[in-house]
Amino acid sequence: MVKASENHPLLPDVPGLRASQRAYTSSTLLERQALPRRLVILGGCLVGLEFALTYARFGSAVTILEAASTFQLQNEAAIEDIICKVLTHKNIVLVTGACLHRIEPGAAADTVVYEDKYGIPRRLSASAILVTAGRLPMTTCC
Repeated sequence: MVKASENHPLLPDVPGLRASQRAYTSSTLLERQALPRRLVILGGCLVGLEFALTYARFGSAVTILEAASTFQLQNEAAIEDIICKVLTHKNIVLVTGACLHRIEPGAAADTVVYEDKYGIPRRLSASAILVTAGRLPMTTCC
């Protein structure tokens, strides 16, 4: 017998992330009343890509930061190029090989500080940060 458990979003240990008032999970971003002007998505999984397309269609400027050299599409490498072309056609900025350093909470926006795949330091302003770094099973008992 297999028991399916509930799960909760994984929040990576990134300096400033937990202090940010603009960091969201896939559940909490949907509760936000206003459309973010600038959405930065941490993680290039399918959930992040879906949110990127949705928010870009509504008018948000979207950037996806992925640590891996390619997007992790669960053995869907054959369609990765097509998906990336669709995303860039929708003006979504795709950054692979990103090394996230910290989130700097600010009054009007947060700043996402990372290095690109060439080791060049970069800073992105974000009115919302969506964390799609994975999910963990709930292991506590009732």
